[in-house]
Amino acid sequence: MMYYGDADVVCNYFNGKKFIQTLGLKAVAPERPFYVGGQPGGTYTNYGRFHYVTVKGAGHMVPTDKPAVAAHILASFLFDKKF
Repeated sequence: MMYYGDADVVCNYFNGKKFIQTLGLKAVAPERPFYVGGQPGGTYTNYGRFHYVTVKGAGHMVPTDKPAVAAHILASFLFDKKF
């Protein structure tokens, strides 16, 4: 899993997407939104066992900026649950 805050000026999510392209991974489904507590959390793309996640409104320190969203994406990844 790779995750980025969409407001991160240190490691921007555009370069994360470019990196995934260099790996040659194929998306299982198109980019989709996910919600945490009924609020938009960001978007995710599933590449099989690999996930690319963008967190809405988070900067470089996603767990500090959006702790509930960070916990959600980590639990979803670790326990193989739907985003």
